[in-house]
Amino acid sequence: MAQREIDAGKRFKHPNIIPLIDSTMDTSDPLLPSGALVAYMLFPVYRRGNLFDLTMHNEETGQQLDEDFIIDVFKGVCSAVAYLHSYGSPRKQLETDSNDADGSSLRE
Repeated sequence: MAQREIDAGKRFKHPNIIPLIDSTMDTSDPLLPSGALVAYMLFPVYRRGNLFDLTMHNEETGQQLDEDFIIDVFKGVCSAVAYLHSYGSPRKQLETDSNDADGSSLRE
């Protein structure tokens, strides 16, 4: 199951899907049962946090997200889901247009 997740992470390239930088499977941990594997997956760190971090910060401070920001994030999620659903389809794969949110404000 972990290998399928790694393969998917390598395959999907979209501005609204967090990219998988590297991965490895390890059997050398002495605490694991014989033959067990640990999957390590390396993803980028977003210095300003992610959407969950922003949501938690706003909850703690009583701030609210701007409606336009929420709509942009929602459009970005929809774009990523459409990409995943179209992946490998015989039709031309969906591409994000320049108006789609790419989450860049969260990645800076």
